[in-house]
Amino acid sequence: MMLVAGLFWIVLLVGVGILLYALVARWQGGQGRGATGPDDPLALLKIRYARGEVTREQYQQTLRDLTQREGERG
Repeated sequence: MMLVAGLFWIVLLVGVGILLYALVARWQGGQGRGATGPDDPLALLKIRYARGEVTREQYQQTLRDLTQREGERG
């Protein structure tokens, strides 16, 4: 009976550890390794502009550059 109780507590602690690890990974929001974000350059530009990382002039110039590049491909 003590063996069953010991195994129960081990399984319970491992489960709690896995749950905590998953919660911390999700809470970090994908920062660092394994981060997934938009691969679309226009989407990245919009995000950077919304965050204030680029000025309006930089946004407009980069937008022109990207749309011109897309026009050359298509």
